[in-house]
Amino acid sequence: MELQEALDIVSYKIGLRFGETALGDELFLDEKIHEAIRDKAAGSEQEIDLKIYMQATHIVSAERSRLFKVKNENFLTENATNSDIKTTESGLQYKIIKAAESPSNSNKPKPTDSVTVHYTGKLTCGTIFDSSVERGEPSTFAVEKVIQGWSEAIQLMQVGEKFEFYIPQSLGYGKRGMGSDIPPYATLIFEVELLAIS
Repeated sequence: MELQEALDIVSYKIGLRFGETALGDELFLDEKIHEAIRDKAAGSEQEIDLKIYMQATHIVSAERSRLFKVKNENFLTENATNSDIKTTESGLQYKIIKAAESPSNSNKPKPTDSVTVHYTGKLTCGTIFDSSVERGEPSTFAVEKVIQGWSEAIQLMQVGEKFEFYIPQSLGYGKRGMGSDIPPYATLIFEVELLAIS
């Protein structure tokens, strides 16, 4: 492979990654992005005052959060119309993937119990942010020491069952989010298998 061909391939791949990021955010104006790239290449980029840039960043961030919140609310509204989905009073939604052969309330966790589970957590866009399955090791935690949606959801299950939970932001991390993986107002989707109660 010649150098120019290699440069073309690498450059195109970088462009695809950049485009994926930009096009995935409805607030980005692609013409302005192209303008900035052209200006940088020509050495004629515009100077932007730091104070004005920080103010603009704050405005864009607030609008991005608002749009994300609406998108996640719309997801739950549409999800609730699925005949497989059950919704609790709190707004928690769940789907039974694998049910117990003999339903029994005595085999369900209580708030004071600890549970051992295998789970995969993702956002509505499909991005996985945590998974005991991928780590290859189940997790054990106290039922009352987790977010409200998890605590409520796990108490619906019996050992051996597998559910999918759809946790609204009001029962999750709300407007603060959690680190860089869970944005503010995120609906959380968890596929959970209850392995043991202790």
